[in-house]
Amino acid sequence: MFFPAPATTPRWLTGRFDSLAVRVTNHPLVVALCNAYGKPLVSTSANLSGLPPCRTIEEVRAQFGDDFPVVEGATGGRLNPSEIRDALTGELFRQG
Repeated sequence: MFFPAPATTPRWLTGRFDSLAVRVTNHPLVVALCNAYGKPLVSTSANLSGLPPCRTIEEVRAQFGDDFPVVEGATGGRLNPSEIRDALTGELFRQG
């Protein structure tokens, strides 16, 4: 979901947008990482702009190179990327 970003939100987090996309997950590995860190995680999607999402380590290596760090674990079996909606209007930005 997209939420309006407060004026204090760093530009490196919002890019050219005035909102933040937030994902809430029940994926066990991500939940464990968040619990271990004690705070939310910030990340980008696992693909370069315009390319399909990576689902395997081999696909990550092909897009990002051999030195790109990867946390090995199950992807959750999702076939499509997450749905993205505006939290205030419900407008659909990406079909999930």
